[in-house]
Amino acid sequence: MSKRPQDTSAEEPNGGNLHVRLGRGPGRGNRPGLLNIPMPPAPIPLSLTGLGALSINLSCAFMLIGFRAHSGSLTRAAFLSARNDTLANVAIIAAGFVTAYTQAAWPDLCVGLGIAAMNVDAAREVWRAAREEHRAADFERISS
Repeated sequence: MSKRPQDTSAEEPNGGNLHVRLGRGPGRGNRPGLLNIPMPPAPIPLSLTGLGALSINLSCAFMLIGFRAHSGSLTRAAFLSARNDTLANVAIIAAGFVTAYTQAAWPDLCVGLGIAAMNVDAAREVWRAAREEHRAADFERISS
């Protein structure tokens, strides 16, 4: 009867055990996992970058505000993108201040998740506008 080799991935430095590599499970030892200690971003560059991006995105949003009600999914997408980027930049600046105070990565991670949710919502709005345009074009083509 042959013995199967014992799985030693938990003990190997580059082993295949996902839980060990993520910093969970037995056999971690002194090796840091990917999720053990999230390092916070440098708060000053984070806030300064957010401030620079805010000035640019705010000017774009003001230029596009007159076109937000125009028909067209592309127009809607441009306005929503500028608006969402402006809101995201304000949140990034705030995350920089909170990160400086707490020295934790969580403010930046939470802002990132909020930005992702906001972009999913904007994509849904653009999808709806594009679908309505497509239906209107089909109706015009059929009725002509």
